[in-house]
Amino acid sequence: FSSKKHQSIMAAVDEAKQEPKEQEQEKDNEDAKGDDKNENEPQNFTGIWELKTNDNLDAFMKSQGIGYMKRKLMSMASVTLTIDHQGDTMKVKAKLPIGEINEELPLDGTTKQTTNPMGDEIKMTASWKDDTKQVLIIKTDNLKTKKKVTMTRSMPDKDTLKDEMTNDQGISMTRNFKRKAQ
Repeated sequence: FSSKKHQSIMAAVDEAKQEPKEQEQEKDNEDAKGDDKNENEPQNFTGIWELKTNDNLDAFMKSQGIGYMKRKLMSMASVTLTIDHQGDTMKVKAKLPIGEINEELPLDGTTKQTTNPMGDEIKMTASWKDDTKQVLIIKTDNLKTKKKVTMTRSMPDKDTLKDEMTNDQGISMTRNFKRKAQ
């Protein structure tokens, strides 16, 4: 073999080895894109969500006037949210240690008056944070206790739901949910 012929054969072998790797990488990139939703589509929160962490629950609930025993019960409870999100309406069902939630909430900023799980009359509004429709802002105003809470609901990824709540005293609580396998 001449040196040039040998080099050209080796180059062809190297190229043949690289081709499957490049095709594999392209396929991996396409698969990864398939997992992401179109960034122009509104977020959809539909799913069954199990509470995994509840950061600063005790301090937040204490600042809301919730007594010691109810706070302890809440800290030990498992919470599952069932959300059916269709267009500009979200139906939420949950069993909590302090009661049940079964609400249909318009997402257009309309104020809805209802009763919270503890029996207090509240006013709620829900609307998108901005035109990208990725983050919901849900505001509640307890008509009995005069306490207000703003909740930001988002999905950091397709299997995580995050609720960040801040009350009118500036005390916050963050709940992280994981999508339940169906």
